[in-house]
Amino acid sequence: MIKRGIKNYFISLKYVFTILGTLALGVVFGLSILIPGVISAFSDLYEDIVKVVSSTDIDVDALRTFVLSSVRALDWSNPIEAVKTIFSQKWLTAELGGFLDALVGDTSQFEAQILSAVQTCLDAIFGYVVAFGVLTLLGLIGGFYFTKWLVRRGIAKRKFRMFIAVTFVETILSATLIAGTLWLAAVWWKSVFITTVAMILLGGAISLVGAYIVHGRGKIGFKKIVNVKNILLLTVTNAIVFLLSLAFTVAAMFINIAAGVFIGMAFVALAFIVIGLNAEAYVKGLAEECETKAESGETCGAE
Repeated sequence: MIKRGIKNYFISLKYVFTILGTLALGVVFGLSILIPGVISAFSDLYEDIVKVVSSTDIDVDALRTFVLSSVRALDWSNPIEAVKTIFSQKWLTAELGGFLDALVGDTSQFEAQILSAVQTCLDAIFGYVVAFGVLTLLGLIGGFYFTKWLVRRGIAKRKFRMFIAVTFVETILSATLIAGTLWLAAVWWKSVFITTVAMILLGGAISLVGAYIVHGRGKIGFKKIVNVKNILLLTVTNAIVFLLSLAFTVAAMFINIAAGVFIGMAFVALAFIVIGLNAEAYVKGLAEECETKAESGETCGAE
């Protein structure tokens, strides 16, 4: 089972580019909203500051130049921290206040208005960031399900009516498992470790039960599929697949952190797809082997 599961993952690696494509599409649509939105928010902030100090003699070009130089002065070798600083109310207020103090003297009388303008700007930016996140997430989710359909065709194809039946069975079993786990954790909080392990193992058992219903029923014995050995092997297989995806992610992040995170999302998504299909792929392969043996008069034994 382990060999088959790892093989499934490497065979499916070609679909990483499918996930990356839809994810990139979501990012592009998100940036098409985020970038103009941020520019607009800062433009509005600039205009609000000019209005606040309209009664004073202020060089608006100097204000624009100062803001740009302050942004450039940040440590862009760490872009994430630089962006966080720019979108910080404390930094924006301090920079604007310092500039205005130097230019027009004491601006304490304008402090509340400056603070309000900065907060309005940040609230608008937050909305654009949320829109960017939603569109990026939709790109990832769309790629996930489309890729899952492609991967399933190759390693665990099944009929739609069986999909409905198995989804129903797995939902009932999973809901029961989660409810039982939460109840035990509520009664005895120290059971968290035990219940976590139990959920992993029982989750494997549920996957094998569903896989048996779809691919093994009437072709191979139930106990040959759902047993302690197979549950443990499936758990180990899925852990290896997940660790492989993390290894690819870390390798990509060593080259470039931002690109590594982006690429890593695709590798991890693909890992979850394969993990979700490994039980079906195993049972389907075993059932096909049993059918072949039965046609030649051989007895099908446990793998």
